[in-house]
Amino acid sequence: MASAAVSVGGFSFDNNAFVDVLNSSSGSFSISGGPLSTVVTDTDPGTFAFSFSQGAFLDLGFTDNVAVNGAGNDIVLFELGAPDRWLVTINGISSQCQSAGTGFSAVGFGLNACGLDLSAFGIASGGTVSSLRLSFFDDSTTASTSLVGALNSQTVGGAIPEPATWAMLLTGFGLVGATMRRRAAATAA
Repeated sequence: MASAAVSVGGFSFDNNAFVDVLNSSSGSFSISGGPLSTVVTDTDPGTFAFSFSQGAFLDLGFTDNVAVNGAGNDIVLFELGAPDRWLVTINGISSQCQSAGTGFSAVGFGLNACGLDLSAFGIASGGTVSSLRLSFFDDSTTASTSLVGALNSQTVGGAIPEPATWAMLLTGFGLVGATMRRRAAATAA
């Protein structure tokens, strides 16, 4: 089953393509829109978290999908206010990510985005990523995080078959069983 599209800041995502778990964090965060674990895993660009703590970071993960290294940028980080930067770490490789304005806004602030190409983190074409770390710089401005979404994503686990699919599957097993019984009876005679 295809996922519905969600548009954020001019980018289009599957509705399940956003990080959905806060694995760990360090530092003190100021939050808008609920607890830290909710704010950094929801799909609302108007909620955000930022930190003035030196060494602050968020370890985020995908649980129902993974980010896939495809053509161009694979993951987009969103934040509000003045464009800023993070240190992003994936599979032990770190790279700076500088956001830029998208021309969109949320809750009265400019919505900024930074795209990540998984090739820069040593991920082979078609390779997948299920977690990343966002480290916040101690700059003149303070980076926030609003959303993290995978432009190229793949659902984890199989889809649940529809009732018609189950009916066909059971009918097929029944036919195979009947054929095997006939062959066994013919061999015994």
